[in-house]
Amino acid sequence: MDLDIIGLKFEPGVINNKMLNTSILQQGHEKTQLLEHGNEIQMDAVSQLRLDFLNILKIDHLWMLKSLSKLTLTHNKIEVIENLDQLVHLKELDLSFNEISTIENLEKLVNVEVLMLNNNRIKRLENIDTLQNLIVFSISGNLIQEYKDFVYLRRFKTLKSLSLKDNPCCENEHCDSFVKAILPTVSYINYARVTTEEKLLCTSQFSFLIKKLEDEEELLQNEIINRKKIDEENEFNALSFVEYLNDSELFDTMFEQDKNISEIVYTNDTLRQEYDDYRSFYGEIMREFVEFGHKEYHNREKEIKQYDSVIEQARNSCAEKNKQANQEYYIKKIEIFNSILSTMESTDSELERLKHVGELCKILSEAIENLWNKLMTEEITLYEQSEETRSHFARNIEELSHQMIAMGKIVFNKWREREMEWTVDCESILHKILENNADVESDQNCLQLENEHMQFINDREELLIARVQKWSNELISRINWEEIRRNRKRILEIIYLIEKYKSNLEKLQKRFDLFYNEGDFNVNTFLKSIDM
Repeated sequence: MDLDIIGLKFEPGVINNKMLNTSILQQGHEKTQLLEHGNEIQMDAVSQLRLDFLNILKIDHLWMLKSLSKLTLTHNKIEVIENLDQLVHLKELDLSFNEISTIENLEKLVNVEVLMLNNNRIKRLENIDTLQNLIVFSISGNLIQEYKDFVYLRRFKTLKSLSLKDNPCCENEHCDSFVKAILPTVSYINYARVTTEEKLLCTSQFSFLIKKLEDEEELLQNEIINRKKIDEENEFNALSFVEYLNDSELFDTMFEQDKNISEIVYTNDTLRQEYDDYRSFYGEIMREFVEFGHKEYHNREKEIKQYDSVIEQARNSCAEKNKQANQEYYIKKIEIFNSILSTMESTDSELERLKHVGELCKILSEAIENLWNKLMTEEITLYEQSEETRSHFARNIEELSHQMIAMGKIVFNKWREREMEWTVDCESILHKILENNADVESDQNCLQLENEHMQFINDREELLIARVQKWSNELISRINWEEIRRNRKRILEIIYLIEKYKSNLEKLQKRFDLFYNEGDFNVNTFLKSIDM
């Protein structure tokens, strides 16, 4: 219907601060929880929000709602699901009655339990694999053609309620039975409870298909487990600087470019035996090197843990001494203020009172100076201890890195020597194969083969050395910079604390008489009032 004909004009809604503020206040949230600095709404405290019937075209401007757990955007003109990544605490999302055609951009919303997408233009169930906490899912009133597409929902092991009515696929007489059979965790379909009898009957009807699905899922799960195991192994090898060295993949890659040689290897028994011996030799030395790399990784991790433990102990000890110094200063403050109070009560002479207060303030000033000396002494001592520990740690890490590099050089030198032997053997065998054909390029081919392989070996060795050195340098630089930043921050904290105490001390004499004359004098209350 053309709205202009009946005197109405479509005005697109835009999610902005005005819309958000209006909606939040209209929905009766507790203002005491949401108002901050006058009438400004504290957006990151909002937990629920409804933006329906507002002709919204685009989801936007919601990133500041960090605590949002329920979002309703129904009856709008939204075409694309977008800009929701920041709402990681969202548990309920309702996008019903919009113009959405594709389920997308929901991957980050892993805590969603209720997802309502009914009455849109969606044709496929997709892109919600990460929503493993899904309990309620509504996709009714969309454009899903094949009821078998609901097999996709088997991956959601917590799914309890599904609404799918008013989709084209529902016209098929088998749709209802099929969905009840292949979704064993779902207890409600189209808001009606699925009885045990219905579940058993439907399961029996599609038993063959269910068995096939279960077998496929088991196979997929095994593949996932194996892939995870391989990925973990590759990650461990990478951390050990021996990635892709624990099998013959690197060796085979080196020969991939030698098509002519590879063809001859597979057609000549003698050359094939030489090739197999070479490959076996490579596998043996690399297996030993990989084991060495794993051992060295554990040695490095042990060194890092020891360093962390020593540093943590030193910092805890320093923190305890700082706490003790602050407690001693506080006790001294109490003694001084009690002495001042005693003076106030024992004499009516203003001059005597001010004189005594002045003397005690001088003592308090010395206490502040003493606190400064203790805190700074402890921080300097901690930094010097840390510097010594870091130097020792750096030497140990560099030594471990050198050991790894040294062993790598030994292994790659063995590989180069074996490559030279292979080249000589290859050249000799090729001469015999080609001696009747007068191939003048055979020597050049062997020489080129040797050069390419040597370059390949050298490149892999240089990569190993570069990675070890980079890791070592970055680790040492990081711990040094972290300690420097910590030290600077702590010194600034001490300076700020002492300056505050000194500044408050200057106000002491002026405020003491005023506070004392107000009656009901209390030392702790007075200390709090001047932040001493």
